[in-house]
Amino acid sequence: MNYTIINISEVDKINWEELNENSMQTARKSLNEEFILISWNDIEPTFINNLQSKSSIYTDANIYDILNTDEWRKKLEI
Repeated sequence: MNYTIINISEVDKINWEELNENSMQTARKSLNEEFILISWNDIEPTFINNLQSKSSIYTDANIYDILNTDEWRKKLEI
């Protein structure tokens, strides 16, 4: 699977039919809700190149490190 992170302001440029997520409600959002994570399987969606805020393209191997940062995951207080 492949992933990219985009600014939520570009959500209207997304063709949800080309993604694993099917709407804004099912996409993972950063804690501050400024960014969303979108994913697809083999073929990169055609709209990706039109997104100005897209991050690098990530794979399963490296997206988990990003999602484990404070921007995406709440710290548990013990």
